[in-house]
Amino acid sequence: MMANSSRARRYGSASASVLLAASLSLGALPSVAAANTPNPDNPPVITVYNYKVETNTRQLKTALRLNKITFKASKLPAKTTAFAPALHEANHRGFPFLNPIQTVRVEGPFKDGTATATHYVPGSLIDPAKNYSFVANIIVDGYGGGQVLRMDVVKDSAAPVLHVDSPRLNTKGETVLKVRGTGYTGEATPHGVRVVVSDTNVWVPGRFPQTGMRFVAEVTVPASQIHNGAFETEVKVPADVATTLNTSHKYIAGTMAAGVEGAEYGSFDAQKPLELFAQEPVVSAVPTYAPTVAPLPEATIGVNPTDAPTVAPLPEATVGVNPTDAPTVAPLPEATVGVNPTDAPTVAPLPEATIGVNPTDAPTVAPLPEATIGVNPTDAPTVAPLPEA
Repeated sequence: MMANSSRARRYGSASASVLLAASLSLGALPSVAAANTPNPDNPPVITVYNYKVETNTRQLKTALRLNKITFKASKLPAKTTAFAPALHEANHRGFPFLNPIQTVRVEGPFKDGTATATHYVPGSLIDPAKNYSFVANIIVDGYGGGQVLRMDVVKDSAAPVLHVDSPRLNTKGETVLKVRGTGYTGEATPHGVRVVVSDTNVWVPGRFPQTGMRFVAEVTVPASQIHNGAFETEVKVPADVATTLNTSHKYIAGTMAAGVEGAEYGSFDAQKPLELFAQEPVVSAVPTYAPTVAPLPEATIGVNPTDAPTVAPLPEATVGVNPTDAPTVAPLPEATVGVNPTDAPTVAPLPEATIGVNPTDAPTVAPLPEATIGVNPTDAPTVAPLPEA
């Protein structure tokens, strides 16, 4: 192909480059051998540009839902009009085959000589048995070429298998699904397993679990409950939720890696279809052979039916009354003070105290003598005057 081209140029380092003809698109990369075929009548014009390309990773992981690979080119030629890294399947040496799997193109101009492009490669797209390389293409003056970056494929050990005992969903009542899983190993294991019952219009394996997705029911199995890749749990669909299901839709029991970071992994995606059926809840009646519980008899007070014991009324208490069939309670006598009835003791009044009076029947209290100062009566002691100082 290149032998018939009038012009061709090589971009990138001499050890890692591909050739493109002006008449070829980026989707048809010829082999180096064809490009190097000499044509004496119309020799190719080759220009080498040593621009630089860096990536955030050189790995493609099958476990990831999306492999994010960012390419940053620097020292681009001034006339670069586009930067277009492309993913190719490659041979065992990493040299890319012709048709790219996917391409991301960023248009110029690039005033500072730098360009950035990001690829999102689904892990499900990567076959661990194959080889892959990126070609960091640039377009200059209508010609294209690029550096080859060989990628390492990282195969995850996860091989999830989902089991559901009796995979049926009652749309008229409560359903409890017993779910078991095996093969849940690999990079996603530390995040745990999210087990869901989902409408297939909401989520199926391979679809990124968006925030706000409304599942019919869900539970999370933490990593501590996953043993050698195996777990077991139950998912309950309440009756009030079951009655809202759309019977024209399809439903599944599914698993995915749990948590926000776990959502980046697709290696735990698995599903099991659920069959819908409608069965009203059964309310069992009391069987005819059940024992009979007799009602309790009513208590009778003061009534004496022929088939019930008689409870006699309590006698009323009598105070001060002496019926012939009840004891007599005599009233207490009133206390008498200063009165002497014939049938009660007499309490004599206390005598009044007499001061300075000498009745014939009471002791006489003599008055105290008055004190005399400076006076010497004949019947009082004499107090001598004090001598002068």
